[in-house]
Amino acid sequence: METSTRYQTNVSLMKQLQPNSDRTAMQSSYSEDFEAIYHEAVQSDVKLSTAKAFLSHLSEDELSTLQHYTGLANEINVSSLSDEGAYNLLMHDAEKYDFNGDGMVQDGIANKSSMISTTMSDAMKASYVSALNSLDERERFDAMTAVTLTNATSALSSVEETSTSTIATPFTYDLLAARIDAMLHPTQGAYTSPEIKETIAKFWENFQSSYNA
Repeated sequence: METSTRYQTNVSLMKQLQPNSDRTAMQSSYSEDFEAIYHEAVQSDVKLSTAKAFLSHLSEDELSTLQHYTGLANEINVSSLSDEGAYNLLMHDAEKYDFNGDGMVQDGIANKSSMISTTMSDAMKASYVSALNSLDERERFDAMTAVTLTNATSALSSVEETSTSTIATPFTYDLLAARIDAMLHPTQGAYTSPEIKETIAKFWENFQSSYNA
């Protein structure tokens, strides 16, 4: 399995994030079969470079398990997957990662925004998780949705194009502060409901308290 320090630190922090009960319930019917596949992947020491080969030897039922556990709409076509998309299919939610640094997490053929941007510093991630965990589940969902959508927009609109890859701009404290301010004080026809403003304000207060400490 992938063992880089940056990746393992990210996984450790993500595992501290309180799970979403709806997603847990959705995955529950497939959890036992998924864990069997996951255990086999761990035993085989699957890595980014070998994930597609591992998937190609799974049965249709096992691929269906991965599809539904992950929440993909379409059946898995292994040949169409990137290395990142293949590897993340085999991982728990906290272990899915933006390995190529383009700002999105490839999960199967889906490109998803990460619940917490992988381009944040570890200190920011720790405070981000702490702030989210201080909210109740509905507030946590609303805060994650609002900031994650903003992260996705940022990732798609602020990337460095190089000759070989697309690299997402680091999600710094100043960038997060600007995004929070835009939600709390919307301009140019933008709108944030009073309920979301209250949640975002609570999240931001708790984030700053943790980060400044």
